[in-house]
Amino acid sequence: MICPSAAFKGWAYSMSLALNRWDAGKNAWVGQSMATVPRPSDVVAIGEVVQVTAWKSTAAQMEADKNCWGGENGNGVGDKILDADSADSSKSCYSMPRYRHSGGATFTFADGHAKWMRKGSLHWCRNISIDPPSATCLQ
Repeated sequence: MICPSAAFKGWAYSMSLALNRWDAGKNAWVGQSMATVPRPSDVVAIGEVVQVTAWKSTAAQMEADKNCWGGENGNGVGDKILDADSADSSKSCYSMPRYRHSGGATFTFADGHAKWMRKGSLHWCRNISIDPPSATCLQ
């Protein structure tokens, strides 16, 4: 969970919030079953994430909010998206991927395989959301 290239020696990887759900009965976040992930080879489970300065570590989860990614076809890259290890947890969209390795980052997918991906190549509708992609999702 610690990356030698990260600014802080705390955690540098987080699990995607899309693979969790709130269980009111348990008053806790619980993991989704593999059966709820229709495209496990496409959906990110764990990835390198921006570190929060105050914590000197990441949040426990990678952001799955469609708005933080820039919409259905958003790639999480833009002027409002932070890609530096100096996040402020009081701001929205602070727990996004951190592309600290030659313009890319390493991600582990729900089926268990891992690969390096270039900044901008992940898209919310096919790589973050566990919902089936709509007809307007760029493939």
